[in-house]
Amino acid sequence: ASETLGQYQVGGTALRNWVPTRALASCSQPWSDPHHYGYHPYTHSTLYNGMVAPFGTGPTTFSLVLWDQAESDSYPQTLPGYYGCQTLAHVNSWRALLQDATLPWILVHLQPYTGSESGASPPQVAAGALWGDPLAELRHAQLAALQLGHVGYASAMDLGDSTSPYGNVHFQNKQVLSARIV
Repeated sequence: ASETLGQYQVGGTALRNWVPTRALASCSQPWSDPHHYGYHPYTHSTLYNGMVAPFGTGPTTFSLVLWDQAESDSYPQTLPGYYGCQTLAHVNSWRALLQDATLPWILVHLQPYTGSESGASPPQVAAGALWGDPLAELRHAQLAALQLGHVGYASAMDLGDSTSPYGNVHFQNKQVLSARIV
């Protein structure tokens, strides 16, 4: 995924990088291999500390958060069940930082893509056979945030794009998704 915060864009990150470590304390994830942190060697909260926490130092107002991220959290990088806990910690920690308990939050329900087209590793493809569809499990975990107030989601299930030069996980027609949100 590719996240944009202000003028910055960071791609291929796991959700735990965008959440303060203390907020993740209740979400236990027994990693056996440090390479299971997604595509980049970030540790917990690296991007949160550098790019999000500074917004808490002064009067900052967000009109809403649109969160389009998750592919880097599919199994085996993140064990099933952990992403839902992280999502709740993510929403709650950003709202606390910005002192806005009702900050509207929209999650993009992960678009489809295939292992061969997305460059999934053989263990990820094998995991699909063992665990079911890792992306379907991740989509289900994304919905955990719906238990919070002022949270919604926009589906991208029909927006997979095998012709995208960025890989079919990064569909080109973002305007369709934007229209669904407004």
